[in-house]
Amino acid sequence: DIVSIDYTDDVWEKKNVTDLEIDQDKKTISNGVTTYDYDKNTLFIYNGEFIKAEDLDKSDTVTLKGVDDKVWTVTVEKYHGYIKLENVDKIDNPVITIDGREVEFEDNQAPVSAGAHSLGISGSNIEDLTVDIHITAGEVYSVDLASVQEKTGVLTLNVNVDDCIIVVNGKQVSKDEPVVLSLGTYPISVSAEGYKTYNGTVVIDEPLVEVDIELEKIEVKTATITVDSTPSGATVYANGAVIGVTPFTTQINYGDYKITFKKDGYMDYNVDTSVNEDRKTISVLLTEE
Repeated sequence: DIVSIDYTDDVWEKKNVTDLEIDQDKKTISNGVTTYDYDKNTLFIYNGEFIKAEDLDKSDTVTLKGVDDKVWTVTVEKYHGYIKLENVDKIDNPVITIDGREVEFEDNQAPVSAGAHSLGISGSNIEDLTVDIHITAGEVYSVDLASVQEKTGVLTLNVNVDDCIIVVNGKQVSKDEPVVLSLGTYPISVSAEGYKTYNGTVVIDEPLVEVDIELEKIEVKTATITVDSTPSGATVYANGAVIGVTPFTTQINYGDYKITFKKDGYMDYNVDTSVNEDRKTISVLLTEE
């Protein structure tokens, strides 16, 4: 039976030690001020059970006991848990803080001391968020970043044409209604009859974004065309539409046409032509059927 235990003067005990640095190669334990040695006989204990040196984290609070510069026992008084980030890819430039201090994550997981903490979440595309959490020793606390509120901006478009079609990010929107979008870059197109279609992008990087779009009119060139036939009195079609009865002179838009002459008692006469000059004359000889 043990009657008594006496400790020599060089036996020591240090409580509430934090910020441990453990070098498994050198077999040392440091609190940033003093460095101690340990060996295979050193006991690492948490909640009455043995653990390994590599199970400890800087966030743990421990009691050290030893002799001279060697540690005999490392007893964990306050153990750590973990924070795991889910859907972190949805946040641009994420910064996660615990009690105001930024936390480094490895494989989207980081050790945190057990207990109550203030969790801060920020990113360039989300609203800053601070929530109170409680970490349980040895367990994982998951944080789903998909539910974090995205930052948004309001887009206002000023177009010089009232009757136009506006498409932002593949969705048609009204000219007179502001569009709420998450921060980012979006394709935009604006079209209107008689105007060249505008295609571009808009960057939403602040709460209010205003864009002026000036649609450019399409210039329609016309030519004077004189049409005649022998005999006269033939009905003339341009791409299937009647344009006159020979002989006549009219205005026609620049372009490619199929001109057809029709007259009772005569064979249809077809001619393909391009109108690309100010004046053009077409004269044909019809053949009796």
